[in-house]
Parts: sequence; structure tokens; C-alpha cells
Amino acid sequence: MLSKLFAFIEDFKVRQAYGILRWIKSKQDARAELIWYPIVLMLHLDESREPLVERQSLIAFCEWIRFGTPSYTMCVLVERLESQDTEKYLDELEKCLKVQISESCINVHSLMVTFQDSGDLSETASAVIQCTSIGALIPNTLVVNFPHFHNLWVRKNYNDVTLYEFWKKIVTYERKCIAICKGELWKIKPMSDVLTVDIWWVVEEDDILLLFMYLITNWRKFVDAKVRLFPVISKLETEEAESQMTEAINERVTRSLVVAEMSIQQVKEETLSLYKGLRLGGAETTELGTIEESAAMPAKKRVRGKNELNAKMHEKSLATDLIFVNVPKWNADWEPHPRKFFAFLGDLTEKLNQIVLIRPPAINYNIKK
Repeated sequence: MLSKLFAFIEDFKVRQAYGILRWIKSKQDARAELIWYPIVLMLHLDESREPLVERQSLIAFCEWIRFGTPSYTMCVLVERLESQDTEKYLDELEKCLKVQISESCINVHSLMVTFQDSGDLSETASAVIQCTSIGALIPNTLVVNFPHFHNLWVRKNYNDVTLYEFWKKIVTYERKCIAICKGELWKIKPMSDVLTVDIWWVVEEDDILLLFMYLITNWRKFVDAKVRLFPVISKLETEEAESQMTEAINERVTRSLVVAEMSIQQVKEETLSLYKGLRLGGAETTELGTIEESAAMPAKKRVRGKNELNAKMHEKSLATDLIFVNVPKWNADWEPHPRKFFAFLGDLTEKLNQIVLIRPPAINYNIKK
């Protein structure tokens, strides 16, 4: 009798919480501007040699943003193999995952999803991304591990078919933010006396990266860290344009409440041509010229620009403990083949081990803190 009473009380609490969330969501939907905060879905493809390490990095990143994130879900995708007892493996995997979650400081809802082969994985991943929700909380941020391809450009006998199908589906969700974790983030320790965090912010129209940095720098691990912000813009021809850009950047950094040493970096126009840029003038003008001019730039020239940004990061951040950088909102009309996006990620982060890449959603949101 007493157990039924406790069960009724717990059920009532859950229903009440979901009712409040639905009411909040209905009020937000009625507003003209969309307010964005991260609701996280961690996706882990369980086929690597070090699945525990990879999942731990995803959990570590989510711990850093816990003060601004109301919900976490982790989905582990497992291939069904004839050579192993899948059900037994899933039980062992679930126990292991529960231990990992219990050792963290966040509450994570876990899912175990199986797929038959690489052809089935694309539909399975799509179903997980579209259908996962906790009450009214629908994930808008996908947290994934960095894609380590071995034969990226080999079309025949492609060795990474499963990983490729998994990632090809992820990048198509342009309305969701993607956080890509590279390295053993959970083992980060300062190389010197103080932890150093570098933020490479290619200045665009949204402040999603700055929002994440505000949340992260308020986490206990980074409260006393040395934070350096490198806003990246294209080289400007006039002092007046440079002054306007600097003023706009300072205003946005101040509004973001991120406390950091700031040093603006100027690079060639082609380096930032994949990014939309910050509009200072009319609706069609960006720091890279007009949107049409940027889109018309040859593909090889646009993708080649990542090498200069990587060189800048090597020059300034090679000895830093942790790096954050935003990657462009990928335009399918520019680069129809996903492999070019993966190659972009690889070249941008070459020889940089502890790094988190943030791809903002395609839609612009109003950032509230």
C-alpha cells in the first residue's frame, strides 16, 4: 500500500513537471523570436576500439555546460552481429554506461539502439534524432565524437562505410547545433600552473559559440582558467571598416558575459568564405563581401582556406590545454558531397588534440542568459 502511494506521488511529480514544460513551450512558440538553450542528445556509434573513452569525453563536455542545459540523453548505436550474442552484449554495455553516468554529476537518460548493417544505420540514426524527446524537451544539440576516417577519398572498398553513413545523416540536420569532441576531454589537466582555454571564434551572425563558452567558463573546472578569445575576421581594406568590425565584436563579447583576453585575428578572405560572416551594412552585405560573391567563389579556393586558420591556431594555441572553434553552417548547395565536410574538419584540426568544434544551427536564435 505504501509503495503504491510513493509511486503515485512520483508519477504526479513527473506529470506536473511535464505540464509546466508544455506550458513554457507553448508560451515560447507564441513569441516572434526563438530563444535557444542547449537540450542535448549524445550519439555514440559503438564500433571503435575505445568506446569507454569516447563516451567519457561526451559526458565530460556535457558536465561543462550543465548550468544551462535542462536535459541530457545518450543514445548508443550497436550493430547486430552473428558472431556475438547481441542481447548479452547490450546488457553488459548498459551496466557499463550506468556506471559511467553515475560517476558524473549530470542526470542522463540512456538508450540502446541496434541496427542490422551500414545500410540500416542511416534510417536508425534519423529515427533516433527525430523521435528522441523528454516530455516537451526536444534535443536541439547533438554531441558526438570526432569522425576518424582512414580512407576518406577512396570510393571503392571504402573501409569506413558505417561511420560514413552515421555522419552523413548527422550533418543533414541543419536546424540542430552539433558539438564535435576530439581527444580525451575528461583527462584535461593544465600544462602549466593555470588551465588555458582558447576560443577561436570565426565571427558570424549568431552567438552560439559564445553561449557555450559562457556556460563552460562558469563550470568549476574552468572558473580560474586563463581564457583567451581570438575573433577571426577577413582582412579589411579600410581603417573605418576595421574600426566598425572591432566595435561590433566588442559589443557582442560584452553582451555574452564571457571574460577573456581578446586578440582579433585577420586572415585572407578565402579562409572564411565558407562562413556567412557578420553583417555590418545592408541585409546582403557581410565581412566577406556579398553573400552571392562568397557563394560564387570556386570550391577549391573556399575549402583551401582552412589551412591558414589551422596555421593560426598552431601559432597561438599549440601549447594550450583546450581549444574551442566554430565550424561553418554547411551549405548543401555549395558542397554536395559530405566527404568534403569531413576533410574540412580533419584539415582544420590537424595536429590539435584536445578540441571541441561547434557547428551552429542554420536558423538564427535569440540568445538569452
